Amino acid sequence: MEVSLSHNHLILHIIDNLFEAEFRRLEKKLTAINIENKQLLLTKIDGFLHLDKFYRPNTGTLMVANKDMYKNALHKNLWRMMDEHIEDIKNTNKDKLLVKQTLVFLLSSCIYLQEIRNALPECLVNILIAAGYASVSSIKKTAPTAYTIQDNPRALRQYEKILPLMEMYSVTKLLY
Repeated sequence: MEVSLSHNHLILHIIDNLFEAEFRRLEKKLTAINIENKQLLLTKIDGFLHLDKFYRPNTGTLMVANKDMYKNALHKNLWRMMDEHIEDIKNTNKDKLLVKQTLVFLLSSCIYLQEIRNALPECLVNILIAAGYASVSSIKKTAPTAYTIQDNPRALRQYEKILPLMEMYSVTKLLY
């Protein structure tokens, strides 16, 4: 069976599903910071200014702050918590990029669903199954995982380094 989706589309589909729970956790953290900030500032305004960026739950960051936004700056008691949140976002985005690069290496030579099934680790195969690619579950592995990069030592080292991240993010849906 030939794959009907482009590699890029398939990779983005895997990435979106893999990181969905983590970004949901980060959004909940931002919402909690916002609620605490509103209580400390005695305001009903959603969102706050921090390091010249305006953060608002459920909408993300507005890059340009106007003069009215400065009235609702993040309370100084929450700076450390917000700095940790920003670092979490940076780390998650870095992990996302590393996983995407690894998937490009793994899937670049794959044409058929069987080849994709063989190349992907089980934690990502399960994401495909949950995302509507149920036919993958009936395909038996006929080659070792990551067989597509066995002749590329650099890509194989990156895969071995990134595999624990993929496994960790694949179970975050159970946590968040």
